[in-house]
Amino acid sequence: MKTFDEYVHLAEAAHGHICAGQILGIRLALCGLQQLGIDDPTGKDRKRLITYVEIDRCATDAIGVVTGCRLGKRALKFRDFGKMAATFCDLQSGRSVRVARAPKER
Repeated sequence: MKTFDEYVHLAEAAHGHICAGQILGIRLALCGLQQLGIDDPTGKDRKRLITYVEIDRCATDAIGVVTGCRLGKRALKFRDFGKMAATFCDLQSGRSVRVARAPKER
């Protein structure tokens, strides 16, 4: 795994700028990978992961950077539920975890 700052730089390069959505996407992805025990999603574990994203915003680009999942490789799936959330599925263990942004307090 790279450091958080390394992912920020990679996400900025991939997306064109850094924003709050990018930071949330990086954190969602890191949390999901940690819970599944996937340490090298773009290397030795790259065929192990499928990710479902629920929003087509900045966070999705950052999730792709961290996980290595891409639409064109059929490892990134988009379901438009309008939520800042993603589900990470470990094909090797059969486990999955959904990670979502905490709701705003009113």
